Amino acid sequence: MTRAPPTESLRALLRYWLQLRGDARVPPRAKLDPVVDAPRLVANLALLRIDPAPPVFRVVGSDIVRWAKRDLTGRVIDERSFPGEAARMCKQLGFVASERRPLGFTVGYGPLRSIARSVIGLPFAEPDGRVRDILVGVFFDGHEGDFSDLPAPQTEEIDVVSLLRELQRT
Repeated sequence: MTRAPPTESLRALLRYWLQLRGDARVPPRAKLDPVVDAPRLVANLALLRIDPAPPVFRVVGSDIVRWAKRDLTGRVIDERSFPGEAARMCKQLGFVASERRPLGFTVGYGPLRSIARSVIGLPFAEPDGRVRDILVGVFFDGHEGDFSDLPAPQTEEIDVVSLLRELQRT
């Protein structure tokens, strides 16, 4: 698997998460306020409640709604809403929650994988330490539309661990 380069917006979101995290392993959910703290990123953010299962979209940014051509607010992640993708999505969210660390990847569409989106999931903890909410950033390369008629997307992992180290040094 190749490693995809992170976008500048993805780096900005990860910096925001690191700032909220401070010395903790996972930032507290109570600190999360991107409308005030990171307003230029809000359109590309979605907040998911993963506990109790199934995961549900609590809030979805306007760029995600425009790109997806539907408002996902209030929708659960299941095979009816995300045919062929629900199991993968739940597995990725489960990883973020259980490992208590970010997960990032790009998804490329089209014959040359020239249409892409970068995605990062960031865990937030309740006062009891449980991760119930995950903030997801979705950043697009500018293309919009329904890609269901294109070949299956190819996913490439973003090396979030190295990126975290890099951002913590700056």
